[in-house]
Amino acid sequence: PYQVFPAVATPLSIFSEQQGRQSLTVGPRAGEACVEDSLCFFALCPQAVFGANPSANNPRLEGWLPLRIRAKDDRSNHGVGFAGDDEDHDHDDGVELAVLNMKEVDQFGLSLGDESRQAKVIRKGLQVFWTTARELTNIWRSLMSRAGSVFVGIPPEIMWAVAETVQRFEVDVGEIFVQEGDSCQDLLLIEEGVAVVEKAVANGKIPSTVVVGELRPGAVIGDLGLIGSNLSRPCQVRAKSLCEVLRIPASGILAVLSRFPGMLDAVTHRIREAGSFLQTKMPTKNEVLSCLDHFKDCDPTFRNELAAHSKRMLFTVGEIVTDGSLTADDSIYVLERGECLIQNSQTKQEFARISATTCFSVGDTLAGKSKFPGAAVQVLTPHAMLVVICAKGLLEATQRHSDRMQSPFEPEEVLKPSLNLHSLVKSAEIFSKCSPEFVDELCARIEHRSYMPGQTLAMKSGQDASQMFLLRGGALFLERDGKRSTHNSNVLGDLVMLGAVHHREATVRAQTFCFTAEIPRTVFLDAVQNHPTDRRHLEAYGLRVMGDSAIEDEGVVWPMQHQAPKRLGYLLNLFAGRRFYEPGDWQLKALAEDCAVLVVSGEAAIVYDDESKEEVITSGACFNEQVLLGLPGGSAAGDGQFELRTVCELQFVSSEVWSKVISEFPQEQDIVFDVIRRCMADKAAMTKHGYSRGSADVVRMSRLLRSLSDEAVEALKDRFASLVVGPETKISTKGSRDRVLYILLSGTVYVEEGNGASKRRVEHSAGKVWGEAEILGVSKSYNSTVISAKTCILQALRISEFWSVLSDFPLDCALLEPLCMETDSNEDITCLGDRILHSPALEAAISEFVTSVSVHAEDAFYGPGEAVIMFGDHCTYGQSEFYLLLAGDAVFESDLGVEQIRLRPGEIFGEAGALGLASTRIVTVRAPPTGCLHCVRFSGISIQNAFKQFPQEMATFDELYNKRQEINVQFLIRRDEWLEKKAMPALAATSLFRNFDKKFLADVAAPVIEMEYQAGDVIASKACHADSMLILLEGQAQAETQNGQPLGVYRTGSSLGEMAALGLLESRPATIRASTACKVLVVKGRALQRALDLPGRTEAERLAFEGLLAGRREQVARGLPMSALPINIKE
Repeated sequence: PYQVFPAVATPLSIFSEQQGRQSLTVGPRAGEACVEDSLCFFALCPQAVFGANPSANNPRLEGWLPLRIRAKDDRSNHGVGFAGDDEDHDHDDGVELAVLNMKEVDQFGLSLGDESRQAKVIRKGLQVFWTTARELTNIWRSLMSRAGSVFVGIPPEIMWAVAETVQRFEVDVGEIFVQEGDSCQDLLLIEEGVAVVEKAVANGKIPSTVVVGELRPGAVIGDLGLIGSNLSRPCQVRAKSLCEVLRIPASGILAVLSRFPGMLDAVTHRIREAGSFLQTKMPTKNEVLSCLDHFKDCDPTFRNELAAHSKRMLFTVGEIVTDGSLTADDSIYVLERGECLIQNSQTKQEFARISATTCFSVGDTLAGKSKFPGAAVQVLTPHAMLVVICAKGLLEATQRHSDRMQSPFEPEEVLKPSLNLHSLVKSAEIFSKCSPEFVDELCARIEHRSYMPGQTLAMKSGQDASQMFLLRGGALFLERDGKRSTHNSNVLGDLVMLGAVHHREATVRAQTFCFTAEIPRTVFLDAVQNHPTDRRHLEAYGLRVMGDSAIEDEGVVWPMQHQAPKRLGYLLNLFAGRRFYEPGDWQLKALAEDCAVLVVSGEAAIVYDDESKEEVITSGACFNEQVLLGLPGGSAAGDGQFELRTVCELQFVSSEVWSKVISEFPQEQDIVFDVIRRCMADKAAMTKHGYSRGSADVVRMSRLLRSLSDEAVEALKDRFASLVVGPETKISTKGSRDRVLYILLSGTVYVEEGNGASKRRVEHSAGKVWGEAEILGVSKSYNSTVISAKTCILQALRISEFWSVLSDFPLDCALLEPLCMETDSNEDITCLGDRILHSPALEAAISEFVTSVSVHAEDAFYGPGEAVIMFGDHCTYGQSEFYLLLAGDAVFESDLGVEQIRLRPGEIFGEAGALGLASTRIVTVRAPPTGCLHCVRFSGISIQNAFKQFPQEMATFDELYNKRQEINVQFLIRRDEWLEKKAMPALAATSLFRNFDKKFLADVAAPVIEMEYQAGDVIASKACHADSMLILLEGQAQAETQNGQPLGVYRTGSSLGEMAALGLLESRPATIRASTACKVLVVKGRALQRALDLPGRTEAERLAFEGLLAGRREQVARGLPMSALPINIKE
């Protein structure tokens, strides 16, 4: 039972360690010969030496049991030895075989009890051997007990050889392990578990499946007799429970068949029946002849006559098609189905293995010489079908038609071995104008398939290889909207292959037994890539068939297609097809990592690293568009992970595909790329901030720009450019004079400053704005380098665009003018760092301290009335900031909103909270009502690091803090005196407060303020919003109509607007203008409400105030004139 190897032969691997789906090869690698004249065996058991050689890519266990098989000589008693022997050997014919039983092998391993490396390797090898032997034994038993209906009457030893090729694998519940339409011809044996057989049906937009059967343990999927027939799987099989499956590879079966062709003798009749059935369904012999180079251009009547004299023959495995050693054979053979072996008829030396669609001869013929003269041809597959063109019939037909045609033969050349499908491919209109080289490349990679009646070729809206079908034989019918129709053309699916349409428009099934030549989309695209001159013909065909509105009719398209040539959309669809994906599809992760994604239908989500939130995207949304800009996508960009929530139709565009497409539009590239950037900015602005990219809200994300008038902001919103940058890209560079304002819509940027231990990286997320000082002209260059940490989307405004717009708004220019003037006097100041060094507040500090505290300092702008810090905000040393005022007047307010002092440029504020001298902010600091502020914001951690290095500088700030505290105390003393002598008496003199006690008046007066007006100033304007009561403390004012006519005079002690303070009126009834210099007490409605809400307020006081409020409501309802109200107005 053993194979005898000559010493120079390459041994096959004997056993493979089976672990799941991986194999660990034991023994020589593929193609590796044993040293000298020895052969190395691991297990000397029947048929083990015939084991299929595992993949050379698998790891190999080092060390195996080597035995030397010597050439036969007279010293028979020395015939066996270990590989370490160093005796000389003579190489005669034949060998002496070493025979060891399992017991001896095992005892040999146990006898090596030492701990040497060689002993450990041998013991490990024996362990692998026994594990593999047990696994192979189990597989062998399963085949013997459950595959008897397939392998009828096969001896156990041969079944062991089959078992050595088998792979065992597990299938999870719901997993599909047989795909409908798959060309795989392996046999599958279900050992454990239950599976269901499903058939795809067109049901709505997405095909669904129906269960047509159930498979239980022992079921065999596939047919041994159809191996080599190229029949597709008619159904798909899905695991209903956890299944264990044995895969019996078709290649393994054929390998065993080549050694034991008689193993199928018991089922030969069944194979012949299947072959005979196929034989009646094959294309006509005339069609076969038309595919041969020698006959494709011949007269049809010649081919008809030749076909009539040709024979179609069926052979089974092991049969000899022709034996060149017996008689001269000058026939031409065309192999239509199966595989054959061409070998030397005497020595059995293998010449070639040929597969279907091959033309050959074993003798010189009228059509050409044989490449293998005198060779024998034997069938390797269960069956094979050939068309035999007899030399006599060919000669007679040629002679009869010689007067009507030129001889097509070149007998001195070697017979061409393959079928020529050139004319078949050229007959399709889509390829009619293509070059011969293009068609030849398609023919070289065309796939031949067979379909049984009722079998599905393509499913409406289904997923397949987007192949084009060329029907060589048989008939098809189409199913669309519940109706069935006959397909009369031999071409099908050309537009799907082109990408002009994305889905099959109908379900295609075989009406009879059908034979097709199929061109997969990938093969077509490769040919287009290799023959770019043919692309124009194909594009013209697609656009002509579909019409100019093809792209518009597609519905969901890439955003940039709306402003790009229609041909761009066509090319995108040509090179990047659309298909449906289910959640968890194994291809998704890799595709979404490297490609831009368009969601055509369904719902997906972008899940970020922290998994705290996800962004749901639906039809028309895109992901990873930066790939189209040449930037990295997926995890490299930090953009989250793309996942499906439902079944989705998606289109993936790789950078390679996009490069091919966009290179066709050199004139439009800039426009297309700009559209992509703007679309990405639109999405980022909406998802991250809730704004539209081109809205005024995005402009107002800048504190500087939000201080401008609405008209100026509206004019600026269209001047921003959209930018998209990849990770680790310098957006603005320290010292650069680009002078651009940036608004970060999405992504993360960082600034890394400092040296040595003080070097620190600070990150900023979406919403960060910088470059305001640069476009204002205050800074001539950037103070730091800003780098993207991940893919970032920004809006950018150049200084030229900014001032071009602002020149049309003089009031806004006047508002910003004080900020622009701050550095005009010193041309040496170019950036923020220079302004800090020249600041009066820090001129006494040592320069190293200033440098340290300035790390990560940044410009901060505030519009009129905008707060810089708020009273009561929590402060932490090392986190809270302090500020240096560069331009504008900073207004300090108490907790009640009363202005205390105003700081001038060059002063520091916020130091108490930043240095830990106060746990909360003790004042509110804001910009004045009619002006802007420009400050330097110092980072909390930089402040901490600077004082840690230079603690002596703390004394200066302690002194500043104490000075500010003293100022606050003096202010409170003056405030209390003013309240006691002026505010409270003024309140008590009014009709509104005259009946309330002093404590209530003190509570009301606590937040009130005093305003000063010069003669002619407007104190209040008619119809303007009002929420306060005004009391004239000093001076005289006049009430006027809207056109300036006097109504009456207000004198010292007069009041107006108490209805507004009570919330009963929302506007001023008249304009009040100062006749002389005036001081006015302003009592806001919230001051009254605050006094009423204080914990010490009695119920009687609240009731009294409610009664007063009711009386005023009655006055308003009755519409009393101003002169009837007690407000001391004189006509």
